[in-house]
Amino acid sequence: MRPKLNGEARGAMSLSVPASQQSGPKILIIEDDAAIADVYVTMLAAAGYEASLAADARSGMRQIRLVRPDLVLLALNLPDISGTQVLKAIRADEALKTLPVIVLTASARVADVLEAVSAGADDCAIKPCEPAALLFKVSHLLSLGSARRQTR
Repeated sequence: MRPKLNGEARGAMSLSVPASQQSGPKILIIEDDAAIADVYVTMLAAAGYEASLAADARSGMRQIRLVRPDLVLLALNLPDISGTQVLKAIRADEALKTLPVIVLTASARVADVLEAVSAGADDCAIKPCEPAALLFKVSHLLSLGSARRQTR
């Protein structure tokens, strides 16, 4: 069954999947390209994750506070604020600074990837992402976060 997207005000969208499929970790996708976002939502839902979307940085920051995701997929090039600035805001917030973030970029420039890592990205992926590789990155970061919480 393919999930359906419901549009909401100001660039946020929610995922509508049967309740039985919404028990996995929560992933927030902050991505302004609807076609790419749809691919990510479908892929994550098929893998058992609960996905929500924000189409711009401001609604993404609101969604982070509302949804309390376990991981964020963050595009670098957003229409309102750069993904790097969003990442810096996440890392500066005491309640969010340990939130795993995978940065998504269409640029293969090493400087862009280094800037994202310097800003606090846990991992980077070049768009278009190979689905299996992106799912591995998501799973790996979630398991690292779980292991860190268990050792505290």
